[in-house]
Amino acid sequence: MMAMTDEQTRYLEQLLASDSVGKARVYDRGEITTGWETRIQAFSAAYFANGQERRDELVVRLFPGLRGIEQARTEFDTMKQVARWGVQAPRVDFVVTDETPFGHPFIVMERVRGESMADTLRAAPEREVHRLVRAMVEPLVRLHEMPTKELSPLRSEGTTDEQISFVHPEHADMRVAVDRYELRDFEPLLQWLDSSTEEVGPGRICVLHNDYHPDNIVVREDDGQLVILDWSFADIGDFRLDLAWSALLVGVMAGERYRDVLIKGYEAVSGLGVENFSYFEALKLGARLITIAIWLEESVVIPVSKITKQSIRGEYKVHVLNVYNRVKEITRLQIPLFEDL
Repeated sequence: MMAMTDEQTRYLEQLLASDSVGKARVYDRGEITTGWETRIQAFSAAYFANGQERRDELVVRLFPGLRGIEQARTEFDTMKQVARWGVQAPRVDFVVTDETPFGHPFIVMERVRGESMADTLRAAPEREVHRLVRAMVEPLVRLHEMPTKELSPLRSEGTTDEQISFVHPEHADMRVAVDRYELRDFEPLLQWLDSSTEEVGPGRICVLHNDYHPDNIVVREDDGQLVILDWSFADIGDFRLDLAWSALLVGVMAGERYRDVLIKGYEAVSGLGVENFSYFEALKLGARLITIAIWLEESVVIPVSKITKQSIRGEYKVHVLNVYNRVKEITRLQIPLFEDL
């Protein structure tokens, strides 16, 4: 992990001072995590605001990927908007997309102290896991009730509600990946998804988190509130896309049986039925399998430090096969790559 440099520290002090009266001091610097397309550096700051000295624990969330500027702006704007709507998200203070000593776009936001829901689930006794999974549902339902006009800039220009309500841009991304890496084992699955789309029917159009899972939820240590992280993939679309991805990852992290707990909990809290859900499961699970297939290519470097080609064939294999078996159950299709795994 790379520590924050003195030049970066001075830049942050100037940034904080520009929003206060008097000088700002940055201390207790250090990187706390490295993610797929982001890196987070934590620090403490002392500065003046409204005539009083203020001390904060903050983080710089860097976006080094190809979509860095877009992700930084999207995350900053979205977190402000969802917080106004009543969904718990970290407070965000600045978004910076110009050239700086950090070398990448970034946002400055509060550091949320607490345990991830993933760790809470792993340590919880069986009787508590059911309650915790149900508790996860409430912020997601609240988000899906948010008026989509609040995030209208995220809507693709010229795209209709009917197009958004289905799989945009899921099918296109899957097709590009299959063609680029010549993953012909997935052609029957893509054909199944194409032929089944019209049978599904349009769903409720909502604000989507698009990466809502236990590792992106923190149980705040001082009040027990669930705080939702990582908003850079937020968009507008069919609520079942959000729910299908959440169900997949809850199944991986808490156990397959809790996938149904999540769905039933969503129906109970929202008062709405989740119809034709298996199609959206096949869509999201299929996209996950395509990603795994790409990671197994010898020339591909896996961007997730916890997962290696060896672990996919070893301790992680059970999760991969759970995903594959669910796809096979829904579609009645076999994918030779995973049959061999």
